[in-house]
Amino acid sequence: MPTEKRIECLGVSINYIDVGKGDVLIFLHNGGGFWQIWSKQIEYFQKTHRVLALDWPGFGESSESNKPYSLDFNTQILKCFLDSLKLAKVTLLGNCIGASIAINFSNLYPERVDKRVLMNICPGERLVRLGVFRSLIFKKKSDKFQSSLKILLTFIATKTFVKNKFPKILFGQNPDKKSQLFVKYEYKMKEAKQNRSRTNLLFTSNTYTLEHFLSNNSIVKDSLLLWGEFNKVANVQREGIFHQTLCGIEQLHIIKNSGHLLMYESGKEVNDLIEGYLD
Repeated sequence: MPTEKRIECLGVSINYIDVGKGDVLIFLHNGGGFWQIWSKQIEYFQKTHRVLALDWPGFGESSESNKPYSLDFNTQILKCFLDSLKLAKVTLLGNCIGASIAINFSNLYPERVDKRVLMNICPGERLVRLGVFRSLIFKKKSDKFQSSLKILLTFIATKTFVKNKFPKILFGQNPDKKSQLFVKYEYKMKEAKQNRSRTNLLFTSNTYTLEHFLSNNSIVKDSLLLWGEFNKVANVQREGIFHQTLCGIEQLHIIKNSGHLLMYESGKEVNDLIEGYLD
């Protein structure tokens, strides 16, 4: 397992790993996750590249921030991270909010991004399926109401039957519940910090709605786009095809028998696709 390091970015202690030598690959995890979702890619690509993966604020072993975990905030965390390590040009590989951050960063700083691998792009406000809940979460309410609602939702997600949906919802049809990643998710989802951060991220998920600012003339159209066939967070037929069209990407690769964590469930296939794209 790579040695974890720390760096300060915008008042947050960011946990990350940095291994290998060569062209730089930056791995960006999904909301509620941690850098270990990329363990199979890190093990493989560190032989030929310099590989870095970080925990977003509030997740994994990174500290929390008192700021909303919006798309803009995490994009600036990424910029600070690259600036601090003096990384001028990199390839970004992101899952869900990580993919959205990679897209936003590429649009803001195109000269700093070589290539992009995008997986299961975050559907933004459509993560909240029911209109009544969207209204409660996204429409401006008093700070006291918002704070109380966050506490309630955190309680529901961690102390009621709802908790049984995690982490199963992130994997495909028949997850290996004894795998290292599944076991780590079960452990981390019991942590107060991780649960608070998941709720805080939910309240800013509307900022990750890419169609608010992205057109099919986007600079990201030459990206590699991957989606899990059984993604329960962002359905491939609804969200995958939509985002392929929105980004103007020529081909969508659907990874069979995998879910939101396709990079772990189908590690070899994903690695082969990434390697072919990078070459």
